[in-house]
Amino acid sequence: MARIDPKKLAAESGDGGGGGYREVGAGRKVLVPVGHRYREVNGSPVVDVRSVCIRDETGSGDEGATLTDTFWLTDRAMWRIAKFAVAVGWEAPFDPEDSEEFDRVLVSGPFLADVGLRTRGSKTYHDVKSYDRATGFSRSDRTGDVDYSDEQRSWIESAEKGWQAFMKKVSVGSGSRSGGGGYGGGGYGGGSRGGGYGGGSHNDGGIPF
Repeated sequence: MARIDPKKLAAESGDGGGGGYREVGAGRKVLVPVGHRYREVNGSPVVDVRSVCIRDETGSGDEGATLTDTFWLTDRAMWRIAKFAVAVGWEAPFDPEDSEEFDRVLVSGPFLADVGLRTRGSKTYHDVKSYDRATGFSRSDRTGDVDYSDEQRSWIESAEKGWQAFMKKVSVGSGSRSGGGGYGGGGYGGGSRGGGYGGGSHNDGGIPF
């Protein structure tokens, strides 16, 4: 096995590189997308979207924790990704299988999710019951970007680093690729991109935690 630099790897992993990052619990959460990747589940295309909680309306203290949501890219399931797009503020036609187009959707803004939990065997999965517009945010008159607080920006940036570290791990052997930085609602980095369908899969399309 190759030698590693533990200090360097630990710094790069942030909160999400080693599997020790927090996942949101159940309830109403205001979330910001920070990355996505394409893969296949049982021969069908899906896209995983990682988001970070910046306001927990349930009051359970999930700010800074993440949610990874899986969208099936099939005709019968497109209604779900359409509802997600409207919730982040995007209403124009787009191709969810075009990574650059999907990037533009994801940087549109935060969204409100009603998150549930379900178990299958020994694993627990997120089950998002609904997507809605998030309220209480202003936008910059100059750029149109969402004005996040410094604390919210720190959660977003930490989650972006965690996603990038995760993508580095899954790219070894899975075929998934990522580029640039993260999202953060229209300001941070160059946009993480999944560059094709990876080989990893979960039986029901979810990512357990």
